[in-house]
Amino acid sequence: MKKIIFFSFVCLFTLILVSCHNELRIAEQQQNFDNQYLGYSKYQLTSAIVNTAIPYGKGVTLEELGQSDWYFVSCYAADNMPTFYLSRTQYWSANDGSNPYTGVFRTCIAMETLAKNEGNNSYIALSYILKCVNLAYLTEKYGDVPFSKAILGRAGDVFPTYDSQKSIYTQMFAMLDNAVKILNDPSSTAIDATQDVLYKGVKAQWIKFANSLKFRLIMHSYKAFKAAGTDYADTLQAIVAGGNFMQTNADNASLPFVGTYSGDTWYLSTVSYNNSNNFTSYKPTNAIVGKSRALNDPRLYVWCAPAAYPLTAAATASTKTVMINGFNNTVNYSPVGSSPLTTTGADENGNLYTFTYPLDTMWVGPVNVQEINSQFGYKTTVYDNGRLCALSQLFQKPKDSRLSAVMMESSEMQFLLAEARSKNLITGSTASSYYNAGIELSFTRWGITNSGSGTLTTNFVGTSSISTDFGAYEKQANVALANDGSANDLKLIAFQKWLSNFLTNYSEEFTEIRRSGNPAFAFSIAPAFTTGESYPYRYLYPQDELSNNSTNYNSSLTDLGGNDAGGAKMWIFQ
Repeated sequence: MKKIIFFSFVCLFTLILVSCHNELRIAEQQQNFDNQYLGYSKYQLTSAIVNTAIPYGKGVTLEELGQSDWYFVSCYAADNMPTFYLSRTQYWSANDGSNPYTGVFRTCIAMETLAKNEGNNSYIALSYILKCVNLAYLTEKYGDVPFSKAILGRAGDVFPTYDSQKSIYTQMFAMLDNAVKILNDPSSTAIDATQDVLYKGVKAQWIKFANSLKFRLIMHSYKAFKAAGTDYADTLQAIVAGGNFMQTNADNASLPFVGTYSGDTWYLSTVSYNNSNNFTSYKPTNAIVGKSRALNDPRLYVWCAPAAYPLTAAATASTKTVMINGFNNTVNYSPVGSSPLTTTGADENGNLYTFTYPLDTMWVGPVNVQEINSQFGYKTTVYDNGRLCALSQLFQKPKDSRLSAVMMESSEMQFLLAEARSKNLITGSTASSYYNAGIELSFTRWGITNSGSGTLTTNFVGTSSISTDFGAYEKQANVALANDGSANDLKLIAFQKWLSNFLTNYSEEFTEIRRSGNPAFAFSIAPAFTTGESYPYRYLYPQDELSNNSTNYNSSLTDLGGNDAGGAKMWIFQ
């Protein structure tokens, strides 16, 4: 009898808790809406842009994305692959932890509603574009997610059904088409340049962003739609023929930082974190360091600083100051002595091997994810390892013209065009012309100039700025395309896109690796140190959905094969 009473009490208590939580969820929604539906649509625009770009761009700091893209590993955080298999956030989460459903989506809907009342149709178009950035992020992170019943403003359901991923993509295509149609209309209203912190009121650039975003999303989902009976090749060709897509760095959908307080400064600056632990902890992988060095890639010397305490075969220690790209770096060569020189690495197929530390070099990156801070005899702090390369001092600055919150860049668009041309999904220019344009856009967005010397720069020590011959770089055997649509050309395109997304767009790169399996070394190495797990394909749904929207949550699992797991493939990857 006591057990029955106790069980009844627990059930009643749980019901009360859930009921209270549900009431709070509804009350919070109403209060948020009441606040946002005051004022004018143009004042919502700044918030919508900032609250889209800043959270999305913050992916460059996430350890699990850094590892899954095989860009960097953390001295402090170690193996982050279990995040995809074991961890749930409490709520729907953007890269900065904010909830798009209770944040930026509501701002967009408020902007649309106010704009309709004001007759400012251009703001409706901008809302459509920004909603698509956020919605694409969520569906490519989780799979099926709530949308059509979730962001209807005051009438929205706080316990919404999930839209299928196929339906979500179809809705995004329609929103982007509507946005372009509105903005192309000569009678559409002007955009306030002071409130448009992205494109300063220039409609033509918003149109390029919308078309480029649609091209990206079609490429992400092309295979899945083709298998379902819809071929979007003609749509891709129409975008190319129209010519209104990102083609210069001025078209980049990236938000510069103001640099005054933590919320508007570059993510790894000391203003953001009040210390340098995150900055020193992030170590660019030996793939970034080694592969860039092999190509004399000038971007490496913008991104990275030499190791501060490399090992030397010399009997005595020595110190020198090395200037690279205008930053002075102190390099302290330490005699190898009894320092351990080996650790376990993973080759490009994910097979483990013994890695030996190369002596008398400033350029070494980590080859695994285990106890990075103490490898090769360096045990000074849990947040650093001076035997390994670091990020350049550039990335400690609160702001710089090269540091921005990136949603999409022109270099990415050019690589997408190169891929589409290689697959004969579009006609026009050659794949290599798009591809080389992508490389050059990536170079110049980092401030790298074309020397025009006809030869590659091979020594960047002592430089106040970075320059090389772009054509000489592009003609290298491991860079140049054959323009034959081969698997090798597609691998080269994927590799250069991987390089261009470093420190700009880790979320997009995570989608690209899952979509194509390229670069193959990232797909193989990233999970090689996690026992029993393969490359992850998604994040787990948030706990709040299991607890408070369980009926719709359970229905959504059908498209994942019935399993809410990190290895479950969402529709676009099946």
